[in-house]
Amino acid sequence: MAEGGRQEADAGAMGTVNVSVPAMLCRRCVRVVSRRVRDVPGVVWLEVDAARGLVQVRGNVDPQAILAALRSAGFGVDEAPAVGD
Repeated sequence: MAEGGRQEADAGAMGTVNVSVPAMLCRRCVRVVSRRVRDVPGVVWLEVDAARGLVQVRGNVDPQAILAALRSAGFGVDEAPAVGD
């Protein structure tokens, strides 16, 4: 499920954050994750792949803020996110 996010003025500073979230089992999980991650400052785009247990985020965003959002949604994320361009 891909979702557009807010447009940021500084699109040149965008990066990609990939987080493994193995506990996503249903559409409700995907909706909860999408809502929480979309509210993190700097998120421009996100994709949640429940089958692979992967959340991909693009934007000028703090990876630790993504982890905090996922944990606050009740998902046990232990692994550090992978950050790329």
